[in-house]
Amino acid sequence: MPDGTTIDAAANFAQTIPYPDSFWIASIVLGVLMAEAFFRLRTPWAKPALAIYLTIGAWYLYNMVYDTPAHFFTIFTPDLIDESLYQVVLFLVTFRLSVGGIAKTFAKGLVDYKGYPHYDPGQLMTLFKWIAGIWALLFAIGVSQIDFNILSIIWPPTSEFKIHMFGRAAIGKNFDFLLSFAGYVYLLVCALFGVMLAVGDLRLKVLTGAMIALTWPYFFFDRTRNAMLAVLLPGVVAYWLLTSGKLARKVVFSVILFTALNSWFLIVMKAREHGGVYMEAYTEQGQDLSEVKHEGLNMLEELCWIDQFIQNGRLVVSPGARYFGEFVNFVPRSIWPDKPRVGYDYAIARGLQDLKADGEVVLATVSTGMIGQGVHNFGPFLGVIAAALIMACWAGFLGRLWMQRDQLPRAALFMVGIGLTFNMGRDITLLVLWPFVFGYIGVRLYEARQKGEKQPTRKREGAERRAPGSRNAI
Repeated sequence: MPDGTTIDAAANFAQTIPYPDSFWIASIVLGVLMAEAFFRLRTPWAKPALAIYLTIGAWYLYNMVYDTPAHFFTIFTPDLIDESLYQVVLFLVTFRLSVGGIAKTFAKGLVDYKGYPHYDPGQLMTLFKWIAGIWALLFAIGVSQIDFNILSIIWPPTSEFKIHMFGRAAIGKNFDFLLSFAGYVYLLVCALFGVMLAVGDLRLKVLTGAMIALTWPYFFFDRTRNAMLAVLLPGVVAYWLLTSGKLARKVVFSVILFTALNSWFLIVMKAREHGGVYMEAYTEQGQDLSEVKHEGLNMLEELCWIDQFIQNGRLVVSPGARYFGEFVNFVPRSIWPDKPRVGYDYAIARGLQDLKADGEVVLATVSTGMIGQGVHNFGPFLGVIAAALIMACWAGFLGRLWMQRDQLPRAALFMVGIGLTFNMGRDITLLVLWPFVFGYIGVRLYEARQKGEKQPTRKREGAERRAPGSRNAI
């Protein structure tokens, strides 16, 4: 049995393992593309592209920095690690080569709006009333599901256990899809409060600030970090892109926010380890976070696993099957009982199943990552290209919304899309994008209503010039 000195020596040796050349190549490519997007920030596709680059950097390259090369080399062969890192390079290059042309197609017929848009206070207030009304309806539905335990939703620390307004089984039955729909829309409207806080006047800032204080604790005293980001990031992006405040002030605000968020996420991780009584995990006195680590930023590791499983035959490439499963996610299982269960084959390959007398039951699914998901669908080469093209289309569509930012609902939808992009690093899935999808439907309905109200006055308006970005809306 090795003594303490031997163990310390082995640990020190592990820390000296250098980064592979493929890591530096991927980092240089990412750095160059990020610099290009930054200097071309006025180009409509550059902002969503920059968000995608940051997503790849955080979920893939930072994975090796955070967990150290030693962690990877103790699990995988050098060739396998190189293959996965070069797949990251292939994704970045394919994305950049395709995003410009795809974005130009999405932007057809539009003229970019220049400068910071000014939104009419009356329109802002009208939109706020719509959003607040939808929130009130969903809140009433949600609390009716939990015996009207309102205080535990408004301020979760008053409850011993976490209470979910729209809770349902992992595999939905009957009309559970309606609860899922309500939950996604509830998240959307809560995120929109942050956007309106950024762009509103003083009166609206007070109102939206009050709504944020009323609604956001429900998400932040949870253990689901992606929901926290989905609620928070749209408002932060709106503050950066739609307001004309001093750059230094924005930087200081963002650094403070990131520091606080990082600390809170560590507390969330410790709360996950606690188990048992929900609120005790958050209210422990003198919490020591020095030994707590972030988990989940490991999509490079998952990519390595996927490549290894495909090589040894443990995982079979299913041409488009996983993407298809994600696409038909909207079909209720009550209508299609045999709807594909996305990710079960990979979870089994990773060993996350419970073998019982009645068969094999998966305990938990595992995110494959933005790139790994493509590899799982179409293989180590074509799969990477497929994932890059999907994200290029996403960037192109967001770029179109950005060109229409003079229209507040579309600007808000752009912020929601950018905010959800980071969560797509774990998987390109409707489970992440439903708030955006329902938001888009809501925007179209809102625009149709506004158009109907303006129809009778069109003759008096004459040939008034249409605002940039208002043509050929999709």
